[in-house]
Amino acid sequence: MIRFRSGRPSLSVVVVAYDMARELPRTLRSLAPGYQQGIAADDYEVIVVDNGSPTPVDEAAFAALGSQVQLVRVDPAPPSPAHAANVGAEVARADFVGLLIDGARIASPRVLAHALLARHVAARPVVATLGWHLGTTLHANAGEAGYDRAAEDRLLAELDWVQASVHGGQRMPARELTKRVEEALRNQHVSCLSHPKGRLINYRPENALDLGRVFEVALEEDVAVEVNGLPNRLDLSGEHVRHVLDAGVTIVCSTDGHAPASLGYMPLSVHTARRGVNFAGALAARRAAERGAQVSLLNKTQLRHPRLGTAR
Repeated sequence: MIRFRSGRPSLSVVVVAYDMARELPRTLRSLAPGYQQGIAADDYEVIVVDNGSPTPVDEAAFAALGSQVQLVRVDPAPPSPAHAANVGAEVARADFVGLLIDGARIASPRVLAHALLARHVAARPVVATLGWHLGTTLHANAGEAGYDRAAEDRLLAELDWVQASVHGGQRMPARELTKRVEEALRNQHVSCLSHPKGRLINYRPENALDLGRVFEVALEEDVAVEVNGLPNRLDLSGEHVRHVLDAGVTIVCSTDGHAPASLGYMPLSVHTARRGVNFAGALAARRAAERGAQVSLLNKTQLRHPRLGTAR
């Protein structure tokens, strides 16, 4: 992790925003400590410059950033964002300043840490990163091509299957992480939550996600949860699968494949899911036995669950 103890931040990130009540909170969430990795929270600051938005920026959007963010409003503001960018640079406390000239951006989890490393390649470096966006139209021509918020939503709606995944901020406190996942599950386009507990076996422990709450929301929104077959994940675990079944949530078996060879991991996913079915069957039998009921345990070839089919 990058740490510079100089009494002021090592990096100031200036975010210029105009009329982005929908997008700006997403951008700021991606800049929040816990999501940004490899950099300490007090080694960077975020400066939001509201470039004369008709409705001023709501400071509630800054909740995830705590005290590391400040808001500056330019009003009246010229059409160009250049003046707003310069205003943000003047306010910045760090010598190294990053600029998001469009407040509708999502920062990658290590982009700030990598920027601080890259500044050492030259005496006066200019560090840039690629900006990706939905659709086939170049960002500079998007407006003329009719690309707007409605078009973005339509593109998402065209996808047959959308996976939501936590790939940054695995060490967030339970409440904050659970709220973030809950918001994702309530997106109308999301089909499934991937590897919910984020573990990497023998490398990274499970995160603090409140699975009980997540299963409640998944059931409400008809979102499935994944049993990931990647050998170092196997997430959800068999024990967690039992709780999924108890909650009535749909399970999806997946390989997490990034290449054709990874498709061979499917048996690991299926066996992990069936282990959860066996847990559920054994637990039901034990509970029934404790009530004095006549119970006959089914063997694996007889066990059946409506969401997984017959185990063989």
